[in-house]
Amino acid sequence: MGFIWGLGHFKSGAYATLVSSDFVFPPGSVFHKVCREQALLVGGPAAAVLQAAHPGIGQGVSRYSDFTNDSWGRLVRTLDVVWTIGFGTRAQAEAMREKMIALHERIQVSYRNADGNRVSGGGMTPDLQFWVLATLIQGSVDGYARVHGPLAEEALETFFQEMRIFGAYFGLAESYGPQDWEEFQNYYRSVLESGILASDPVSREIAHFVAQPPHPHWLRWAMKPLRFLLSEILPEPVNERLGFPSTPWRRFQMRCLCFLLRCTVPLLPGVIRFPGPYRSMLKALKRKEIR
Repeated sequence: MGFIWGLGHFKSGAYATLVSSDFVFPPGSVFHKVCREQALLVGGPAAAVLQAAHPGIGQGVSRYSDFTNDSWGRLVRTLDVVWTIGFGTRAQAEAMREKMIALHERIQVSYRNADGNRVSGGGMTPDLQFWVLATLIQGSVDGYARVHGPLAEEALETFFQEMRIFGAYFGLAESYGPQDWEEFQNYYRSVLESGILASDPVSREIAHFVAQPPHPHWLRWAMKPLRFLLSEILPEPVNERLGFPSTPWRRFQMRCLCFLLRCTVPLLPGVIRFPGPYRSMLKALKRKEIR
């Protein structure tokens, strides 16, 4: 998988002078516990669609990316960001921060908010940034629960605080928005209930291209039997607005997938279960190159 890079490209000796504090998230963090699971990729398409369901983000994706031919590109790039910041060194994270800021500074969008008022601004506006972060937080928590069961309340709070640190690496001030897990849940529900998500036709168009990507052809065919992932992972009523309503058959498919994941993922070898950047860090730890 070509998008798995970052630490995976380092020779073991590259860690020789590093200590745990050289990483944004030290070994043993809840961030690592959750985000090291490649099984979370099951929810990746839904997360990409949910981000673009916000009209401001949808407009940005539509105008500044070739989503008709690269509808999965946002998901791939998001993984690049998450794994580089999450499992990389502070130097790598800072480089990614600069890359993200440069990418979004050129983006200008104009959309109507939940109150019907016109909002104009850049791609780095806090409300848009926080919605992207919110989809990553909730998607990760839900994805982990599907495989390993729900996180404890204390772990949820810690994960949220760590994700606020993560959000700072693409320009979002830690002081912006909800400051604890309970406030975040209230925020997330309020956005779902506001009616703003999937209110712009471009969001439905982007969702269509994620569900039926024109290229490559093997992915288009692979997604046909997996449309239930959008129906059952996208929250209500966003799934229905985007044309992916939940049905008894799709709910049955999702239950079967969750059962399969719970039975198999804990038994998988690390080379399959965890992404390359995380495994590179583990190798360095075993060689005591990080202290």
